[in-house]
Amino acid sequence: MIVNIQVLRAVAALMVVCDHILFDWHHSHGNTFPHWFNTTVGSAGVDLFFVISGFIMFETTRGRDTSPVSFLAKRLIRIAPLYWLLVIALAAKSYEHNPSHFDWEWLVQSLLFLPHVEGDMAGARFPSAYFPILFVGWTLIFEMFFYAIFALALVFRGSRYWRGSRYWPLVVPAFFLVMMSLADWTHSQYLGYYDHPIIFEFLFGMAIAAIPPKFRWWPLESVGVAIFMVAGGIVGLILGDLAFGEIRSARVFMYGIPAAAIVYGATRLERSGYVVRGPLLLSIGAASYSLYLIHPIFLSKVERLLDIFPPPDFLLAFAVYLCAVIGAVVLALLSYAFFERPTQHFLKRVLSAWPADGATKPARGS
Repeated sequence: MIVNIQVLRAVAALMVVCDHILFDWHHSHGNTFPHWFNTTVGSAGVDLFFVISGFIMFETTRGRDTSPVSFLAKRLIRIAPLYWLLVIALAAKSYEHNPSHFDWEWLVQSLLFLPHVEGDMAGARFPSAYFPILFVGWTLIFEMFFYAIFALALVFRGSRYWRGSRYWPLVVPAFFLVMMSLADWTHSQYLGYYDHPIIFEFLFGMAIAAIPPKFRWWPLESVGVAIFMVAGGIVGLILGDLAFGEIRSARVFMYGIPAAAIVYGATRLERSGYVVRGPLLLSIGAASYSLYLIHPIFLSKVERLLDIFPPPDFLLAFAVYLCAVIGAVVLALLSYAFFERPTQHFLKRVLSAWPADGATKPARGS
């Protein structure tokens, strides 16, 4: 386990939770919402997740002859069970409420990690117009797209033409650019979803992991530079939010680059022996995926309660939302302990019963 990365996962998930809380608070209880809370910097937790994802995918396949099928199977085991469970639960509730207007196509698109496209989506607002049934799943659509392209890169790495080459990771940005070009050329509504600069944040993470472990150029390896990168990344997120707001094309600059700086600094600090030892943060980091998926459902219940009993002042509203954060974290920890982790262990045992693919054998040229 990469300790500092696990802590960053916890921070990223909590940032997203707080961002959604501030959004709900501002729009539902504006009379108690302080304007100095009016920020969307918490949404940068998504960008932090994307950079971490790119880093982990490269790091965990470095020096391993991982097959594309095995890679995709393990990622599906990690991502799908809890997400599918929550999507089906929400769909069942919607169907029970109004069976005649239930959108079966939307359900299929959600389960297959595809963007929801309905009618003429030209000029539709991204990403809200493309949300799956569980709206935070919009990021998983990008995740699965990245996994598919990364698996394709593993196919190239395993071919006789690329075997022994260190340049197989370049397949990933090449296919990103191809997909973005196809989106512009075909004007496809589906491909248009992936035509977003946010996908380059996965490449930032890959680039950080691609720096050889034995690379010891002092300016990149010093503790002082690592601390500067983390601090500068945090400041960059805040300044990016103030300067750009929610400009789609600027997101990779306002959040992506600062997030990459934070991930780089955190990994270099750990390599130098500096790790965060907070057990609670590490536990939340382990349960960060559960927290990310479950918190919107939990917060919707909190909002319904607050609609009935609206908070009269700032302090009471703050106390309620603070309790909501704690409640979401507790639910996530329970979900991880009693569903997510046992399900993953079971499915991994099933996967391990398949013929071995040599996933632990050293890969040439890695």
